[in-house]
Amino acid sequence: MPIPSPRPPQSPSEMPEASALKGLSAAEAARRLADEGPNLLPGNEPKSSAAIVRDVVTEPMFLMLLAAGGIYLALGDRAEALFLLSFVFVVIGITLAQERKTQRALESLRDLSAPRALVIRDGQEQRIAGREVVRGDLLVLHEGDRIAADALLVDGQLEVDESLLTGEAVPVAKLPATKEEQAFASVGASAASAGPPQARPAPSGGSAAHEVASVGASAASAGPPQARPAPSGGSAAHEVASVGASAASAGPPQARPAPSGGSAAHEVASVGASAASAGPPQARPAPSGGSAAHEVASVGAIFASTVVTRGVGVAEVCATAANTAVGRIGADLAATTEPPSALQEGSRTLVRRLGVVALLLAGAQVLLGWWWNGRPLLESLLSGIALAMAILPEEIPVILTVFLALGAWRISRQKVLTRRVTAVEALGAITVLAVDKTGTLTVNRMAVAELATAQAHFRPEGADSLAEEFHALLEFSMLATPGDPFDPMEKAIQHFGHQWLAGTEHVHDGRVPEFEYALSGEILAMTRVFASAHPSQYLLATKGAPEAVADLCHLDVAQRDAIRRQVEAMAERGLRVLGVARGRWSGQASEPDAAPPWPQSQHDFDFEFLGLVALADPPRPEVPAALMECRRAGVRVIMMTGDHPATAQAIARQVGLSERPDVITGAEIEALDDAALRQRLRHVDLCARLKPQHKLRLVQLLRADAQVVAMTGDGVNDAPALKAADVGIAMGERGTDVAREAAALVLLDDSFARIVDAIRQGRRIDDNIRKAIRFTFAVHTPIIALALVPTLLQWPALLLPVHIVLLQLVIDPTCAVVLEAEPEAPGLMERPPRPVSDLPFAPAALGYAVLQGVGIAAVLLLGNAWFSAHGGSAAQSRTVVFGTLMLNVMLLILANRNVARPAFLSAMAPTPWLWRIAAAMAALLAAVLGIPWLRGLMGLALPGAQELGLAAVLLALCLVWLELVRVVGRRLIRARPTT
Repeated sequence: MPIPSPRPPQSPSEMPEASALKGLSAAEAARRLADEGPNLLPGNEPKSSAAIVRDVVTEPMFLMLLAAGGIYLALGDRAEALFLLSFVFVVIGITLAQERKTQRALESLRDLSAPRALVIRDGQEQRIAGREVVRGDLLVLHEGDRIAADALLVDGQLEVDESLLTGEAVPVAKLPATKEEQAFASVGASAASAGPPQARPAPSGGSAAHEVASVGASAASAGPPQARPAPSGGSAAHEVASVGASAASAGPPQARPAPSGGSAAHEVASVGASAASAGPPQARPAPSGGSAAHEVASVGAIFASTVVTRGVGVAEVCATAANTAVGRIGADLAATTEPPSALQEGSRTLVRRLGVVALLLAGAQVLLGWWWNGRPLLESLLSGIALAMAILPEEIPVILTVFLALGAWRISRQKVLTRRVTAVEALGAITVLAVDKTGTLTVNRMAVAELATAQAHFRPEGADSLAEEFHALLEFSMLATPGDPFDPMEKAIQHFGHQWLAGTEHVHDGRVPEFEYALSGEILAMTRVFASAHPSQYLLATKGAPEAVADLCHLDVAQRDAIRRQVEAMAERGLRVLGVARGRWSGQASEPDAAPPWPQSQHDFDFEFLGLVALADPPRPEVPAALMECRRAGVRVIMMTGDHPATAQAIARQVGLSERPDVITGAEIEALDDAALRQRLRHVDLCARLKPQHKLRLVQLLRADAQVVAMTGDGVNDAPALKAADVGIAMGERGTDVAREAAALVLLDDSFARIVDAIRQGRRIDDNIRKAIRFTFAVHTPIIALALVPTLLQWPALLLPVHIVLLQLVIDPTCAVVLEAEPEAPGLMERPPRPVSDLPFAPAALGYAVLQGVGIAAVLLLGNAWFSAHGGSAAQSRTVVFGTLMLNVMLLILANRNVARPAFLSAMAPTPWLWRIAAAMAALLAAVLGIPWLRGLMGLALPGAQELGLAAVLLALCLVWLELVRVVGRRLIRARPTT
């Protein structure tokens, strides 16, 4: 059922006052921005350095460092204590650097994803960041826009979803505010009014935040004001009562009760009064938290963060930032956090469990050293702390935070904006890519390619003029289209009409319809109603899906079959086809100057079918190659479009989307139950004539069939399907704010190839996370063994806390920098998507890493036993073990870069960061062994030829072990060939 309105939605250029809307000047806007601050709600500020330091000093690893330093002081080893405690500042510095790097990446993403607003400044429309909107700006609003600030509608008309504020899903009709309301709001917003506005009591039963009264005024000589028609068949939520007041003797405006039956939150009363006696309009309480700008409650008041669901209009901003109605709840909105992903939840569970293990083993280590080995308690505590530090994998949170944040930043460089960082991990698992046709597979530059009537066809190529028989078809195509449309097809129709009908009486620029029936799920056609020379006669212009327009014209079967054959012939050539009809309707208003009783449905009119308009939108040139890459990567692409089935098939053939010719339509989807539709989906790649609810159902069924689904969308109605998909992808150029906010990714240039680039990056990030986690567990395993086994065998301690901290200085940047920057592996897009349950923390994957570490630990422990048995001192043994372990860190980096080839071959394909970490490691080891006071501090000895030779043999044995594990143990990581 249509929602009538006194004036149908218009584009800004069609509005009568459009030429007078100049907006603020750039200089004035800049001054207000500087004076009043950016238009930002209270939000999560970036972590300060103090907060980062506070987080570091409360981490278990830091507390253990402090404890170890305190024990060294208690033992009288001041040099060791100071050296160990100095690492505290090194750890803080590294953490600050990592946090800043991650923060910069996230801030750049926030800048890209910040809402944008279309404003009029210096008489020109321009798109600016939402944070730059200032009081007094003129917002140009279209369907699907999220409103950037509290404002008063000055022209056009809207329906707005205010459920964010009211909790009610029914859109609220908005009409332009009166001049008095605009003036009063302007005074209130700038704090220029002499006193506070007087509050009127709000109607009982509704919150004052959303009860709205519109105050109208007329001139002293004016007649009674015109009544605004109430929406036929609508609820009281949209009813408007208008009261006319007389001339100079009229008293102050009195409010009339709003129609009963609707919620008070949306009841509207309009009061008319004469200008001669009326003072400034009385204000009702604004939405809590709002400013004086909104103490004028008006049917034209619109609020920040609400969404335009229908219409076009221009509104003047009254309040920004925390002064808006939503500003009060901004802190609560900022406090809400995104739920953790499966990867994050898995890592937290693992770290918690390892923390418990660390405490238990460290306690056992202390008791064994003190009771069994007879060591002093403080020395035993040092051994226990060393073991706990070895077990805790503090790198895992760093890996996830840094890799996902920097990965999202890298993806943004491919013109794909990541709105939710956790979506990055799902990219590597995508199995189905559901895409729209228009603008994603095609260039989204529509042009009229053909006109067709029952008797003739017209193609513009090579033509000099348009035959008379096509004039009516093109004329009513233009009448059924807004004069300055947003939709690419409607733009093409207007352009084509002005080109071929220029200078004729068939062009009606500026003609404003009296009423409009919008496209709906029930009738895929729209009708605009225009006044004619006769007061009770109205002209109808309709366009839409050919079958829908033919149905409105009540054609017989033969006529419909003829139209169907024409449409199929055009659609087979990839053309998008619209039917056009005209009609006349007689209707008499019940009162003078009132609107007639518009019919409830377009079916109540009589139409004459005029013909077909076919539009072409050629495929993007990069799509065929991208689709071929998807097939190699095991990603199935399904087209989901509202177009005709033949059009979908034609485009699919042109781009090579599928070899299967079958198409399923929206009507067929409605006729199938879930089980039958799920089975049908396994054999169909083209879905046509879909409505938004069909897309949602298809996405849900694909996910129920164990598929990981990425879904593209651009409209308000696509938001549910985008949210339901594992990865929702919105169009950045033509998409609505609602679609962008529901999606996890936004294509900045709407290109299908960008989606494939994002999948490629997602797989690279997933690979690198797995490499880093394997490396972390592999390198921690020998550290744990070397801290625990000497206690069990009653050997001197091989690793002290200071050694473990030094190793951490090498391990942390390796995880956060070297492995994160790894390029994509060969054949990355030639393997199937990973199963969604295949997390990096799976027992098999961790088993592979632990197996690497166990072998290294065994080699080092056996080497220590042999060397000690042949007269090596404790310091010499520790030197061999520590030096070889440090070099094994580099071996583990090479072994985990690519398990498909030996470690020494990985060294032949270095990256800049790999060389840097290798040089830093060599310099650190040389400093520890070459500087006497540092060597003595760490309990090491200057290595001689025997020690160096033994270290080389042990290192070679470790390399052999890693190669053996690589060859035999790849099954443990599901034989993933390139990770």
